[in-house]
Amino acid sequence: MKHKLLFIILGIVVIVLGIVGSFAWKMGLGAKVDLEHPTQFITADFIDLKQIGSISKYRSGEGHDFSAGGETCRSMKHYFTPIARSTQPPQQGSQKELPPAPTDATEIAIYSPVDGQITQIAAEHTPIGEQIYIQPTGQRGYNIRLFHIYKDAGVKVGMAVKAGQRIGRISNLSGTDVAIEAGFGPSSHYLSYFDVMSDSVFAAYQARGVASRSDLIFTKEFRDAHPFKCNGEEFADNYASDPNSGQDVVLNGWTPPTQQRYNNQKNTNQPGNQNTNSNTQSNTNSNAPTPSPISPHPTQINSNTNATATQDVTVTVLNDTTSGIIANKSVSVFVDNGIRCVKAPCPTNSRPWTGTTDEKGLFVLPATYVDQSMSIIIDGYDGAPIPYEQALNNHSVTLRLKPKS
Repeated sequence: MKHKLLFIILGIVVIVLGIVGSFAWKMGLGAKVDLEHPTQFITADFIDLKQIGSISKYRSGEGHDFSAGGETCRSMKHYFTPIARSTQPPQQGSQKELPPAPTDATEIAIYSPVDGQITQIAAEHTPIGEQIYIQPTGQRGYNIRLFHIYKDAGVKVGMAVKAGQRIGRISNLSGTDVAIEAGFGPSSHYLSYFDVMSDSVFAAYQARGVASRSDLIFTKEFRDAHPFKCNGEEFADNYASDPNSGQDVVLNGWTPPTQQRYNNQKNTNQPGNQNTNSNTQSNTNSNAPTPSPISPHPTQINSNTNATATQDVTVTVLNDTTSGIIANKSVSVFVDNGIRCVKAPCPTNSRPWTGTTDEKGLFVLPATYVDQSMSIIIDGYDGAPIPYEQALNNHSVTLRLKPKS
């Protein structure tokens, strides 16, 4: 009797181990994933891109901490914000509420980005749709996670899907995010959605003004040098509240009304500043046209559109409070050609430059990065525009940055 019971117990253990092992193998345990040169297996976009206004960068301060692979306090996924949502007035105080579920009039379609299988459908912490996990066919070790999806009827775990097949929808008054998991368990990592996207799919983003995949990704080295602070899974500050912080990429150079409200409020709060257009306050041409978020035609911020910088620009950075130099600090400069429009094509040619101030608080911005719209960010200080005309004509600029309170 004892021997029979022992055999039964051993049999149960073997079955359980077999099930667990099969699941772990299927999910990617032991799979070799090349994080430096991942396979580009995304063959269809997961969303109707023409309804999207902006996308958060990989390793941004958007949302909450979502990190793995030894990295912490950063969002290692992409948030997609619909144009319709961006045009809604901000909710305050008791007006804040969850966005409504999609209707036939407000829906944005969601598709499977790969041939594969739905391996899991999970509840969201915030009750807006569900999370859908898809494992690509032939890519063991990878999983795609789509967030806040209202799944279509018939969509269920175990279902085989084809690239481009509709699986659900979101509301254009809400939003969604996408993450790519590589590996399984403690050895898992995240990758950018754009790292594993085929060139044919990325072409649609290029048509919306994204010049390079790198425009949508903060490198690990950059984020380590410019860390966020977290309280548990929540960011200690609303890092993405400043539209000039570079946490998001605005498609087609479109400037959402939230950007205009931020700029106007920021200028209004500055003593003695009667100019409500922050895009022109630092330019020598005070009559430069204001970029419009609703104009269908490209609008240039500065009037000197034909000028091209031929010399590097020396930038001196000072502490506005103490007038002391800001030495040996990492610098990020975000540059574009000043065009703002809502209809494609809108070639903003946006690009970041990174460097470090020397012991005298100086850095040299290459001539190829001197363009109509330039802004500087140094950790611990408020961001500031770099005056284009002064940089172009004098080849040197002195900036005074206010320390963050």
